[in-house]
Amino acid sequence: MLMRHSLLRGLLTPLIVCLTVLTPGAVMAQQPSARVTGVVREQGGHPLPGARVVFVPGGAATMTDSGGRFSLSIPSGATGALTIQRIGFEAASIVVPSMSGGARRDIAVTLPGLARLDVVSVIASRARPLLNTRDASTGGAIEREEIERLPTDARDPIALAYNIPGVAQATGFFGDAPRLTVDGANSLYTQYTLDGLDNNEGFLGGPRVEVPL
Repeated sequence: MLMRHSLLRGLLTPLIVCLTVLTPGAVMAQQPSARVTGVVREQGGHPLPGARVVFVPGGAATMTDSGGRFSLSIPSGATGALTIQRIGFEAASIVVPSMSGGARRDIAVTLPGLARLDVVSVIASRARPLLNTRDASTGGAIEREEIERLPTDARDPIALAYNIPGVAQATGFFGDAPRLTVDGANSLYTQYTLDGLDNNEGFLGGPRVEVPL
C-alpha cells in the first residue's frame, strides 16, 4: 500500500508542474486584440469610400465605408504599418506602434490623387461574375429613321437586327439556315421576336416566312 501511494504521488507531481507551466500561456492567448480606426479623405477633404486598408505584417484587411471610415482589429503587442490604397490615388503607409490588448488608436489619412492612371484592375468573383456565361440574349429598339434608310425593294426585318450591339451576320448551309448570331454563340436555335411576334423556324433558327416591310 505504501508503495502504491508513493507511485501515485510521483505521477501527480509532473502533472501539477505541467499545469502550472501551461496556465500563463493560456491567459496570454486570451488577451483582447487592439483596434485601429480612422477616416480616409482625398486632398479636397471629401471622404473616400472603397479604400483598402491592410495591416502589415499579419494581413488583416478591411475597406472604408461610404463615409471613408474604417475599423480594423490587430494583434495586441504587434508593431507594423497600415497600407491604404484606392484606385486613382497614391498609396499611403502609416506606422502603427505596439498597442496593448483592448487599446484603440484613431488616425486620419489623406490620399493625394494621381495625375494619370496607368493600370486598372477588374476583379470578379463566383458570387458576382463579371461575364454572363449562361445565355446570349440581347435586345434593342430600332428607330423609324433606321427602317426608312433601308432599300425599299429589299427591306428585311432580320437585317434590322444587325443594328443591335452583339448581333452579327452568319453564314448557313441551307436556304433558310441561320442568318445571325448573338454574342458569337452558335447560330442554331437562334430565335427572333419582332414586336412580340414569334416568327422562327424551330431548328435552323431562320424565319418561317419572309416578312417584307
